[in-house]
Amino acid sequence: MKGLFLFIILLKTMISYGTHNRAGEIAFRQIGLNQFEITLLTYTVPPLTQEDADRPIIEISWGDGSSDSLIRSINFPQFITSGVNINEYKGTHTFPGPGTYKISLEDPNRNADIINVPNSVNVPFYIESEIIINPFLGENDSPVLLNPPVEEACRGAVFQHNPSAFDGNGDSLVFSLIEGKGLNGEAIPGYTFPEGIAIDQGTGTITWDNPTVLGEFNFAILIQEYRNGFLIGSMTRDMQVNVSSCSNTPPIIQDIQDICIEAGTLLNLPIRAFDNDSNQAITLTATGGPLTEVNGDLAEFSEVVGIDSVEGNLTWLTGCPHVRSAPYQIFLKAQDNDNSVPLIDLFTLNITVIGPKVKNVSTQASSNGISVSWSRNICEEVVGYHVYRKPDSLLWIPDSCETGIPPDRGYTRIGTLNHRDSTQFLDQDVIDGNIYCYRIVAVFADGAESIASKESCAETFETDPIPLNADVLTTDSTNGSVFLRWKNPKNIDSLNLSNNAYYSLYTLTDGNPVLLYSSNDILDTTFLHQNINTQSTQHIYKIDLIDQNTVVSNSLNFSSVFLQSVPADRLISLEWNYSTPWFVDSSIVFKSINNSWIPVDTVRETYYTDYNLINGTEYCYRVLTLGQYTSNASDTFLFNQSQEICATPQDITPPCIPIISSSSECDINTNLLWWSSDTLGCNGDMIKLDVFFKRYPEDEYTLLFTQNAPWSDTSYAHDSRLEVAGCYAFSATDSVGNTSEIGHEICFDNCPSYQLPNIFTPNGDNINETFIPFPYKYVEQIQLSIYNRWGQIVFKTNSPNINWDGISSVTKRPCPSGVYFYSCLVSEQRLEGVQSRILNGFVHIIR
Repeated sequence: MKGLFLFIILLKTMISYGTHNRAGEIAFRQIGLNQFEITLLTYTVPPLTQEDADRPIIEISWGDGSSDSLIRSINFPQFITSGVNINEYKGTHTFPGPGTYKISLEDPNRNADIINVPNSVNVPFYIESEIIINPFLGENDSPVLLNPPVEEACRGAVFQHNPSAFDGNGDSLVFSLIEGKGLNGEAIPGYTFPEGIAIDQGTGTITWDNPTVLGEFNFAILIQEYRNGFLIGSMTRDMQVNVSSCSNTPPIIQDIQDICIEAGTLLNLPIRAFDNDSNQAITLTATGGPLTEVNGDLAEFSEVVGIDSVEGNLTWLTGCPHVRSAPYQIFLKAQDNDNSVPLIDLFTLNITVIGPKVKNVSTQASSNGISVSWSRNICEEVVGYHVYRKPDSLLWIPDSCETGIPPDRGYTRIGTLNHRDSTQFLDQDVIDGNIYCYRIVAVFADGAESIASKESCAETFETDPIPLNADVLTTDSTNGSVFLRWKNPKNIDSLNLSNNAYYSLYTLTDGNPVLLYSSNDILDTTFLHQNINTQSTQHIYKIDLIDQNTVVSNSLNFSSVFLQSVPADRLISLEWNYSTPWFVDSSIVFKSINNSWIPVDTVRETYYTDYNLINGTEYCYRVLTLGQYTSNASDTFLFNQSQEICATPQDITPPCIPIISSSSECDINTNLLWWSSDTLGCNGDMIKLDVFFKRYPEDEYTLLFTQNAPWSDTSYAHDSRLEVAGCYAFSATDSVGNTSEIGHEICFDNCPSYQLPNIFTPNGDNINETFIPFPYKYVEQIQLSIYNRWGQIVFKTNSPNINWDGISSVTKRPCPSGVYFYSCLVSEQRLEGVQSRILNGFVHIIR
């Protein structure tokens, strides 16, 4: 009796301490080098008789081989709604070093009668979070989940939930639905997902489309954090939804466009919701990081209640601490007051706070380049600036959500300064004769960029000779000529030259300058380079300004326009190149027609293709480039011609192989190949189709058959063989002899068949007297052993025909009636060679 009393006491203690977990999660934040604080939340069924059944102490595993017992926080458990308590536990831990650590809780047990968790009251409750310590990615905190994970739903009505995840580090969050886990963090046997449930991977909003089964359901949300494309941590929330029967429709929050706002601007946004059910009180609330978690001023939204419709106001005085690349999320919730199950509507509002633009950008040209300066950005959080440049001005006003400078605006990032106080940049990589325009973008620690500044432009301070022309006048291999022209730099007076200053013009051969001409003075700025090969050689030049035997300044290298051609079937492709300090806006392609040069097209690219030509006919071309310096004081357009070039189109492109279809008939050992005219666009002049064959994949192809009328006879049957295994490939030839590579491989395998009967009757009536296979095909040999019921071999053979008459090969006597076991290794002829398979079975002898 005493033992029975002790057993009852122990059983009562176990029941009292058997926490019935509904939901939970583990959050973490980094508080030092490899040191983290975790906050563990569990949502439990309130105990009926003893408060401490909500676990005053709980054990956590740190994922590095150690564990701790965590004491429940003061003032917990707390009642949050009917049938739900929340418990909080905190702990700190220092990990041994960089690595991945899985923090986990396994606690018996879940609450009873969860519909999609069989025998749920005896299934352990398991949650985990993953900490990734990577010094290259910086410190990390998990998201904070602001909405509790226990919800109510109506049968037949759409259910929604959002965890209201806020990541203070601005990392990208990816949400996934996963199965809840049980013992040892493994899958729960028999677990099933609720039908019709899905999650938005970007916002975390769960939508359950019209649940049909009443009761409680559990599932888990995996929340992964990414920084710069790298996974940096994750947490798993196990949550519960109770589906009840009710006749109610949820309220509706009116759609709101996502918002971009410049830091320092006051956001004042009306939020509206309504309910189609009459006389319903709607409560409109909001959660999200801006309301409770951010540094600086918090956003404000007061809970409001209205009958049938409701309106509230979201306000937020944004500031520099709020600037980040990822948007903030405000989770709006409208809930009615239905007596049975209140229903909700959720809406996720994305708010991106953009850094204020850099102001007072100015530019100043000098002999050293163009100096760009600006006022320090008002945000202390700025870590530096990006400097962008564009030749000439662009009348572009960024829109409210356009940060940085998109690539299609024509700007190039030419510099990065890594301090807020760095507000000057000297651009020395400028070309005289041009205007350059600059914009500045402020950069924040997470990579967020401000709106681009206004544009500031400056014309270069010119002291170098300004090349204008390298114009090919005559095309010839020996008597060609190029006209060269340049002009004095605009700021030549700043050089204080003597009256004896002059220009020296050089041509560059293999990079080495060769003097062509020395001018009489600085007013002499043209030269005709004659008696040269302009037909197959591009010429490169440079100019020096010389005074008193000293090079005062020099131009950049510049070249003639060099044209090349590639003839093909009924077309000629042209390409040209040049190297010039001026910008080439477009090129005019000229074609010689009846001894006159006729413009055929104007292109911005450096290539052109002339189609629909006649093979064997010569065509001649030249190109005229139109260029300019962007300085307002420069010449309008600079015209420079290429050399003339002639080419003859010819068909050098092999035809494509037509689309090949195929079938194989093992019964008659025939492979059929046929082709269609679907590819006439690339093989309309095909006159021959070669078919190649090889028996084994490792063999070389040999010519099997040539079809000389491939468009009238469009098939080929490969027969008169003992098998169908082998590979085919094809090659097409056109009317001028171009032949394609061998390709379009098609392989067939044999379809071997070998089956044995399960009975034969060696009784002397000449019917079914021997054990033989059914008709077979593609069998090389067999290794057959037949055993009696004691496992003794009674017959062996390597012949596929077998022909066993029931006589034991050991005793030489007839085997008695009964069941015999056989094992047969069948060697079959396949595409890759002889392959074996095992055939086991029984045969019944009846005498």
